[in-house]
Amino acid sequence: EREATMAMLEYKDSKRDYTEESCKLAVNALSAKYFNAIPEEALFLGGGSFGMAYRVRVGGENKVVKLFKVSGMHRTQAVETETLAGHCLVSFPRTLFIHDEDGEIPFDALGMEFMDGITCIEASPFKYSKKKRLSLASSLAEALRGIHSVKGEKYGLIQDAKYDTWFDFYRPIVDKVYNFVVEEGEDKRHRISPRMAKLVEYSYENFDRIFEEPIGEPTLIHADLNVCNFMVDKKTLELKSIIDPWRTMYADVDFELHQLFNQNGDSYYLYDTYKKKYKTSETVDLKTAFYALYNEIECYMLSGACYAYVYPRMVKNLERQLKRFFGVKLK
Repeated sequence: EREATMAMLEYKDSKRDYTEESCKLAVNALSAKYFNAIPEEALFLGGGSFGMAYRVRVGGENKVVKLFKVSGMHRTQAVETETLAGHCLVSFPRTLFIHDEDGEIPFDALGMEFMDGITCIEASPFKYSKKKRLSLASSLAEALRGIHSVKGEKYGLIQDAKYDTWFDFYRPIVDKVYNFVVEEGEDKRHRISPRMAKLVEYSYENFDRIFEEPIGEPTLIHADLNVCNFMVDKKTLELKSIIDPWRTMYADVDFELHQLFNQNGDSYYLYDTYKKKYKTSETVDLKTAFYALYNEIECYMLSGACYAYVYPRMVKNLERQLKRFFGVKLK
């Protein structure tokens, strides 16, 4: 208890920043406060646009402490995780504590159950047979189908689903992304190439054509299910759990699918397998290409974390789909 108390006292005098030292102090202090002991071990698991996760070992048991960069997101994610877990055969981590930033520990944070396995971004896909990768894709599609079987009365975030149409919710997001690219895109810090800016402009001007096909009923989605956000067995590639929802909502179900080919998702056949197993819209390839690029830019706008290495692939895919559906080849 004395060591735990000292960990909290030490953290009181540190500034809120995201350096390794500051985050480690926060993790120790959170463990002291909620698990009554400083960790025997604290290992950085990884971080994304909006947070950083640590595996902590307390009393011989592994747990997860996650620090959030966006105010209030920790409480939102706790609700999203619980909601999705109630409709999915695959496990989600249980929430162990919720911490609101304060004078002692100025981070919003969650304590969560530790889920065994690795993410597919940590694995090398071609170390596994095609059969195992297809089996994983089938399992993930079935898990998603359980979630997607849940329908809502209106569109929007699960905490505030009040929109009569998908576009009442989604179009303002598109407008913000477009305006950002037009007004700020030439600033080299944003890593938006002229080719990418031109593509955003063209796709925005043709929004109504891209989304001409009627949208289905409001469907529950995870909304951030890429290869970083589900766990698999390292040896067998068996699907173990799903983690880290972000902006869980009642949406156009196709919005879920754009994350399936993000990063190295294609190597696991995630997108194609879902389309083969379940009905999608006729223009799903075009729509998901649009969703992918705009979503990545919006994440950057919200978090300041730029993963520019994914841009060329997204740009190329949207250009390919525009040519396929509209016969347009941008120069």
